[in-house]
Amino acid sequence: MTAGEEPAAKKPRLASEPFAAVASDADLKKWQWSYDLSKLQFPAEKGKKPIVLVACGSYSPPTIFHLRMLEDAKDGLRAQGHTVAGGLLSPTHIKYGKKSLVAMYHRINMVGLALKDSDWLQVQPWECQQDEWTQTALVLTRIQDEISKIYEGARVMLMCGADLLESFPAIKEDGKPLWAPEHQEMILAKCGVVCMERDSTDLQAVISKHEVLRRNKDNIITFKPSSTNNISSTLVRKLLKQGDSIKYMAHEEVVRYIQQQDLKSDPAWA
Repeated sequence: MTAGEEPAAKKPRLASEPFAAVASDADLKKWQWSYDLSKLQFPAEKGKKPIVLVACGSYSPPTIFHLRMLEDAKDGLRAQGHTVAGGLLSPTHIKYGKKSLVAMYHRINMVGLALKDSDWLQVQPWECQQDEWTQTALVLTRIQDEISKIYEGARVMLMCGADLLESFPAIKEDGKPLWAPEHQEMILAKCGVVCMERDSTDLQAVISKHEVLRRNKDNIITFKPSSTNNISSTLVRKLLKQGDSIKYMAHEEVVRYIQQQDLKSDPAWA
């Protein structure tokens, strides 16, 4: 190592072993590596504050846009001088109640298969291992607790789109906040948010307009996507229903899994 050169980061264990797919939601309870964080790449030098991105979502199914968005977030953070240790995708619990959700084990399997060839992204099954749906703030807090045991100073941040950021100050019809104040504090103040910009929204204006966002503006990092597209889980399900091809809209492993499991016939997608 030459003078002025930073110590090399610990080399991650690549996903060389076959993804350990599960056969039922019940099997998720037996999955021992609920916090298998082996792909995280923390700096060898202590005192850094590396970021671990967490993307919560339905992933029914995961698309290439889900994955591309995380790659753009990583590049955007690095361009702004941040160190990214890794990324975790956390599929939501079936009891969230969204009609288009196939079984949790299917979504865990699809995300895991899509990330087999990634050296920094991996599926995080903890949320689906619980008995009930867990609110986002509590998922982030749980993951932060585990990350802190591995690398002191590492920070979990929620990866999201502009629509989610705009929802933080929203008030429901009954007059109650969409996000509980204590959860706003947990996400915006303690963790932080990495948000993808979009042409139709001036995120800086949104942040300036709302007190809860303005107060935590230093914990909100925005980035521009390298490209825009409309590839969504909704579109993939629509094409499947029509009998059309979904090739190149999802990872090839995901497309193969959907075919093998005949998910297009699942009541949630049919």
